[in-house]
Amino acid sequence: MTVDDLRVCGFQSDEIAYYQVKDATGRVIVYFANAGHLFWAIPAGAVSARTSLPSWRLKTSPDAVPIVVYRNPRFSLVLYDDGKVPVWSVEQPDFDSTRYIP
Repeated sequence: MTVDDLRVCGFQSDEIAYYQVKDATGRVIVYFANAGHLFWAIPAGAVSARTSLPSWRLKTSPDAVPIVVYRNPRFSLVLYDDGKVPVWSVEQPDFDSTRYIP
């Protein structure tokens, strides 16, 4: 799977941002939502994707190659592909928590 085969689509409703990744055929691969600093996975598509979230980290294979699929100032979506079981990871940039104002 390459980044060129993937499309990230998003929309916002009631202050919740929804994101989905589709393959070249239009099939939904991973679907997740975000409100503030909270992220959650939404089961969708033919097979629910393994999704690692900032609050629920999944272990990735040491052989997995990280591929940044999408990036914005608040988070990146990284695909860890080991050729067997891919893990989609929503990753937030490191920040100085003493400077964070909610």
